[in-house]
Amino acid sequence: GGGSGQGGGEGGGGGGEICETIGADAIWLGTGNVLDVDRLGLLSSVRRVSPGSAHGGLPELTPSLQWADGWQLYVAGALSALQIGPEAFNLAGAGACAARIVERLLEDERVTSGRCRHARWTPPSQREH
Repeated sequence: GGGSGQGGGEGGGGGGEICETIGADAIWLGTGNVLDVDRLGLLSSVRRVSPGSAHGGLPELTPSLQWADGWQLYVAGALSALQIGPEAFNLAGAGACAARIVERLLEDERVTSGRCRHARWTPPSQREH
């Protein structure tokens, strides 16, 4: 699992704001033209563990774009179209996906203490160990 460390806040929060850093084991970005969770290697494996519903190849996600409640697996982009709508296929959809995912991460007490108003991602190579 990803650890969290202390980091400085960014933007409009004023000096000295305390913010938790959100750690992640991996971020997987896939592009292409296959919109069928059963034909995508990683997600077809996930469906064997947590089948969930799919409609026309698109997964039925939670409103925060989690694969299933309680899972720390989020789906963005074209595969989020059932939640995001037609804009899931363009840059506006990418922003909408990011906003929903970050909002959910900031609500999760396992991820942050709730003192952070601005999310910030730190590459593993720059994290304190």
